[in-house]
Amino acid sequence: MFLRNVTAATVLSMGLGPVSAQEVDASSIKLTLDPAANGEVISVDYRCGGAATVNVRYVNADPNTLAVIPVDGQSLIFVSTLSGSGARYVSGKYEWWSKGAEGTLRDLTQDENADPVMTCQEAGQ
Repeated sequence: MFLRNVTAATVLSMGLGPVSAQEVDASSIKLTLDPAANGEVISVDYRCGGAATVNVRYVNADPNTLAVIPVDGQSLIFVSTLSGSGARYVSGKYEWWSKGAEGTLRDLTQDENADPVMTCQEAGQ
């Protein structure tokens, strides 16, 4: 599956989370993902902190790589950034780092030695 001309309205229709009119003028936001890049959306369920299950959707359409992650009752869109190993995504004050079957969500406003907000393992692993 590939995406083309994704707007804030499209993000809403995909169920990826609310966009407040105060935060974003939806008419001016446009993200184009190149279908020639063989884009895809991958859905991964993670078990986090015992019984809690979190569904993370990875949107891959080179050079754009996103992760949609539910945090505090909202679906946040994370963008990929450089990492030494694994895949690192950021959204506002949050960082999602996945490596192999593990994922970790951190609040970057906390002390660097603070415990992660969530430590997760792929369901079925």
